[in-house]
Amino acid sequence: MKRGILSIVTVLVCAGISAQTSYDAANAIEQDLIGTARYVGMGGAMSAFGNDISTISTNPAGIGTYTTNEVNFTASLNSNKTLMGETSMNANSISSYDWYSKNLSSGINASADVLSFVLFNHVPGNGALKSVNLGFAYRKIANTNRFMTYYDSFNDPEGYTVYRDLESNITKSNKSYNLNVSLNLNNKLYLGTTLEMISSSFSSTGYFYDYYPEQPGYSVATDYHSADMMTTQYGTGYNLAFGMIYRPFTSVRFGLSVKTPTWYGLNMDYADYLYAFEGEPKDGEKFTQYTGYRFTSPWTVNASAGLTFGKTAIGFEYEHNFENSVMLLDDSGIILSDQGDYDFQNYGTLRAGIEQNIGKFSLRAGYTRTTSMFDSESYKFVDDTDFNMNRMDFQSERHDGKRDITLGVGYCTTIAEGGSQFYVDAAFVNTLRNSIFTLNEYYDDPILGYEDRSNRLLISVGCTF
Repeated sequence: MKRGILSIVTVLVCAGISAQTSYDAANAIEQDLIGTARYVGMGGAMSAFGNDISTISTNPAGIGTYTTNEVNFTASLNSNKTLMGETSMNANSISSYDWYSKNLSSGINASADVLSFVLFNHVPGNGALKSVNLGFAYRKIANTNRFMTYYDSFNDPEGYTVYRDLESNITKSNKSYNLNVSLNLNNKLYLGTTLEMISSSFSSTGYFYDYYPEQPGYSVATDYHSADMMTTQYGTGYNLAFGMIYRPFTSVRFGLSVKTPTWYGLNMDYADYLYAFEGEPKDGEKFTQYTGYRFTSPWTVNASAGLTFGKTAIGFEYEHNFENSVMLLDDSGIILSDQGDYDFQNYGTLRAGIEQNIGKFSLRAGYTRTTSMFDSESYKFVDDTDFNMNRMDFQSERHDGKRDITLGVGYCTTIAEGGSQFYVDAAFVNTLRNSIFTLNEYYDDPILGYEDRSNRLLISVGCTF
């Protein structure tokens, strides 16, 4: 009788994407490299240069570098493929283990990524304050549509063969709304602040099937577990960012910014159709439940530098996230076992990019790498809520870092007599995202690495005036 399997309560509470854990919260805070095509083409390494709406959150002072009004619209086409990777075993109570997975593609999806405007307000006179600029941006900061399949077979601790089958479809759409005020002091020091609201939406649908061809005390064919599952998470968060850019020389810029934790209020809906549990047939009727919780993300500090020589610009930046500000709370404001502080670790993102101007054209390239936000010893402690104890999710996923490689090209018209200028930019980004996956059904269930490989093509059109 499956002596190696977790107890009924542990199966339920250690399973899949469970409410009120740091694993759920990561779905709200994880971001993709999405912005204007110029920003993406340079790998996002523009926080010291500014003059691009995508820096409105990474360094708000970047909006202060504008010397004209601007309107920008960016759209993209993207596709995603999931590939299973390396396997490791926790123990050896199961044997003859074999697994496989299909490499599934999401197809090509269209997305409106950026809609923004900047208002340049010149301050007359000879004072230090040269301009007060206002900026607004809608940005899609995460956009995922992932399909995954997993199948395995093995002998349980008593020697009986087990077959398992899991499929899931995960969609995620995090959107950011930003309001910025920035100052230009003597064309050398730029200061800015941004209020950001994030709207987060996550959905997971799929099924899990665990089958015994034979087992003592049961019919020859036994459905040990069988369930269709649906989970959604949605809510909003708010943060403030403060930044500065200092330009000691025309060709050199340094940037520094800090962002407060994002204060999230999140809701989760769960539903399943349960057909069998631990060998016992179930009625298959729909079960639903709802919960709410609160979460604070890490503090973030960004340091950047920009160099220009001739018609070449090179940008570097490093963004660091401090896990000691992370908290998870239930909807009554009670901290949930310090789970967030335990699971998360300090993590960072390194960005580098280059732009070469050739007449009216520009060529760009960039690279980013983000380390894992989770400690390698993190685990799911979720037996502190009734909501989790009534769920049948079996999959567990932990973000394990990612990298982006980018290329871009741009074209801008000659500045018109009235000062207006039209531009169009294009960028391509290849992303490799790593994750750790396990079913959490057995104490010694295998741990699998898998990769999400995505390609995104962005087009920006804009006008300065």
